[in-house]
Amino acid sequence: MCLLNAIALGKPAPYSRLVLLFLLPLLLIPAVEVRAQLQTAVTYSIEERVNLSEIGDAEVLLLMRFPDTSSYHRSKQLFGNNKYLLVRQIARHLSRYLLEIGEPEYNDTSRELKVKLKAKGIAVCKQGQWEIESEKDIKLISRQENMWIFNYTASTPVGIFSEHIYLQFPKQASDIILDDINNLVKFKLPDK
Repeated sequence: MCLLNAIALGKPAPYSRLVLLFLLPLLLIPAVEVRAQLQTAVTYSIEERVNLSEIGDAEVLLLMRFPDTSSYHRSKQLFGNNKYLLVRQIARHLSRYLLEIGEPEYNDTSRELKVKLKAKGIAVCKQGQWEIESEKDIKLISRQENMWIFNYTASTPVGIFSEHIYLQFPKQASDIILDDINNLVKFKLPDK
């Protein structure tokens, strides 16, 4: 997986790397400690709900489920509700987007972290066709009219990240395709 290479080389990350780039530093310390104790790979479940607007902006809900109580509490202790630590991690790798990040919400019962954000310019119009960069290994698992569901799995030093991305296109979107060759999701919108 070239995620860590992209970070090391300072290349801009595609949007689908948002969650991993945001969460990797958040989880690195506690997860490595837990993994060293257990000597097994842990799986982090991530749900990303993206509502795309007609101008290429997105409202995003990130929901991360921690694999165990220990990693959840350690991450919560390290970062707490400090929104600015989250902003810094996200902005470092997604500098090409203007981001507004809401307050992080922790759910101790279900070991979840929820963050809402707005990202400007996720989709870009090029010659009448809108494009969103996607990850090379992203898999389309379901599509229902203007809601497409993707799965992306990555193995990192922290553990395995299993991400489900629910991408809601604008109602007027048509000709939606996943371009595996160029790692793009493409669609058309009527001219205004």
